Amino acid sequence: MAEEIDDDLVTPSETLERVLASNDKVQFDNLISSTKNTMTYAELALSQAVTFQQKANDLYLQQMDAREKQRIEHSDSLEKQRTEHNNITREHSLENNRYSLDRLYGLYPEESVGTTSAMRMILEILRKEGLVK
Repeated sequence: MAEEIDDDLVTPSETLERVLASNDKVQFDNLISSTKNTMTYAELALSQAVTFQQKANDLYLQQMDAREKQRIEHSDSLEKQRTEHNNITREHSLENNRYSLDRLYGLYPEESVGTTSAMRMILEILRKEGLVK
């Protein structure tokens, strides 16, 4: 009988190993559970980060569109002002051309009438002499 009892007895080192193995299993289960929770939180955080980035990109593109629209409107406004200025300047230059004879050459309307009659007389004399046809 003593031999039977000895066979059923567990050595102290085996008992310690069983406790450590049991403890390792609990620790491993805790690690797996913690890892699953961490992965769930990571997925949620990643999803929120992607959503935030999409919203930030959309807002940035809207702001760039608004800025480009303002730039185009400003450019169109400047072009319109430049065109109006050029038209006014052109009108003034045409108006100045009307007065160029007296302002640039000092030839007034009274003098031009006298010059015209003098040129006709000279032309008539040249025709009589046969120098001009």
